[in-house]
Amino acid sequence: MVGPGGTYLEGRTGGPKIMAAPISVIVRCAGFQGVAKSSSTLLQNLIRRGLGAPNASQPGLVINAEYEARPGGSVMGPLDPPAASPGRTR
Repeated sequence: MVGPGGTYLEGRTGGPKIMAAPISVIVRCAGFQGVAKSSSTLLQNLIRRGLGAPNASQPGLVINAEYEARPGGSVMGPLDPPAASPGRTR
């Protein structure tokens, strides 16, 4: 689904926010497996193809200062700050 953007809730206490950029796909990732050991075919393929990399604490992906796993690939959720991710700086 490609759309003009969308609305999302920012954190547990945050209000609705609007993302104006086009959205190609939204994936809800919830669970207790770390990204590197996930049984998700989608996550395995993203990592194998170099479209994302596990962060130092393993539950998520390495992000840059724009909270992207790669240019144009945004992620949301509990995130390690960019300075804490190896190879990335603010």
